Amino acid sequence: MPHAQKFTPLLLFAALAFTSVALAQSHSAVTANWVSSWGTSQQIPEPHNALPPEDLTDATLRQIFHLSIGGPALRIHLSNAFGTEALHIASVHIASPLSTSSSSIDPASDRPLTFAGNPQADIPPGAELLSDPIDYPVAPLSDLAVTFHLQSPPARETGHPGSRATSWYVHGNLVSAPTFTQPKHVDHWYQVNQIDVQASLSAAAIVVLGDSITDGHGATTNGNDRWTDVLAARLQSSPTTHNIGVSNQAIGGNHLLTDGLGPNVLARFDRDVLAPPASAGSSSLKASTTSAVSPATAKSRPPTMPPSSRESSRRTSRSSPAPTPIVFASTVPPSLPMSGQLTTTPARSAKPTARPSTSGSAPRATSTPSSISTPSSAIPSTPTNSFPPTTAETTSIPPQPDTKRWPTPSH
Repeated sequence: MPHAQKFTPLLLFAALAFTSVALAQSHSAVTANWVSSWGTSQQIPEPHNALPPEDLTDATLRQIFHLSIGGPALRIHLSNAFGTEALHIASVHIASPLSTSSSSIDPASDRPLTFAGNPQADIPPGAELLSDPIDYPVAPLSDLAVTFHLQSPPARETGHPGSRATSWYVHGNLVSAPTFTQPKHVDHWYQVNQIDVQASLSAAAIVVLGDSITDGHGATTNGNDRWTDVLAARLQSSPTTHNIGVSNQAIGGNHLLTDGLGPNVLARFDRDVLAPPASAGSSSLKASTTSAVSPATAKSRPPTMPPSSRESSRRTSRSSPAPTPIVFASTVPPSLPMSGQLTTTPARSAKPTARPSTSGSAPRATSTPSSISTPSSAIPSTPTNSFPPTTAETTSIPPQPDTKRWPTPSH
């Protein structure tokens, strides 16, 4: 018993110290609201979209991403979702690009990233890795260059072919180089799937599912003029919605139930829609190219949705957690312009606005249905180049437990 009395104060002190650390971490978690400012769906690049292994041996790859919401700090998600072996990243840097169509960066803005304090990272097959947060202020609608060095190529690449943005790569470790000399380039993204920014507790993100129209078909390469980019700009132009980010999780040629280009929607829904932090709502614009009809046929035959597609829509809606109380679903219009991402037809699609959530975790979304022409007061009037007309419906979603992320693994 005397020995027990001697150890009791030490045990009590240790318990109090552990409790104080836990409370500090809990307070930090509450005050640090991470919101997806940019995101893209991952898939296995087709052979003609994959980089040759020799080009990724002792290679540096620089990619530029267009953010939606800004913040004082950020973190990067690296993906090996479709890799068959662990992927070793030798180093990762971020910087402000001088242009979206050049490999040049502002050298004064260059900063290294770490992963559990380590500048190198090993990503297990089928996984993604989250960088340590870094104090790095970024403005809304700004661009961020992410540069990483690979000593060996991925056993199987993970990427997003429909980037509508140019990536540059050279041999050697040049992650801090102000510019690349005679680099090779390709209009695809690889191994980076999301960028989060630190934002206010009222901030949230809209996750957009879709196929090629949402992915950016008809958009200008390096122009950042997809309709989701225009949506992000409209949200930023209003003080009511400037704290809402946009994450584009579309894949060109994607299907609801079957694997077309990329995994089907049901297979990727958890990773692409539920996993991004502070997701306040999701929007879906889906169709199969085989179901497209001409304007004349559309007038004579009312549109229908196959029973399997209806069921898949219900299943994705039911699986959404509490921070995603509303889903906006719409079909692709009967006809779309073959060039240019947007039309001059006044928008009639559902327009999300933000209002405080009853759970206190993220704002909820409301909408103006397509049958009502009155524009939402929270979003500025539609510009000359507006969204294609669609039909839309909203589906209420029952509360579900919040999803959690695994912490960055230690080395």
